[in-house]
Amino acid sequence: MILDRRKRMDIRSRPLTGQYFLGYKKRIFGVMTMGDPQHIRDSAQFRRLRRLHRVSGSLPYKKTFGLPISDVRVINPPIVFKHPRGAISIVRFRG
Repeated sequence: MILDRRKRMDIRSRPLTGQYFLGYKKRIFGVMTMGDPQHIRDSAQFRRLRRLHRVSGSLPYKKTFGLPISDVRVINPPIVFKHPRGAISIVRFRG
């Protein structure tokens, strides 16, 4: 959804900013920039932002942040990377 530009905000438990690769199954398919984090304080605010982040349900974290997504670029062909064993979230790129 990010690469198709249908998702314009990521939801995380911490306020991340900067440029990030978009990877899946040991391949990087794109790159994006996350802008100024928005602290989402309650369920009403979370619901109002749903059209941007596309996450159903209630606040997923004790402290929830909406990270605006911009500058999305597709990488074609995808780049193979080494995914650290056990990592399930954001990981450092290792080619």
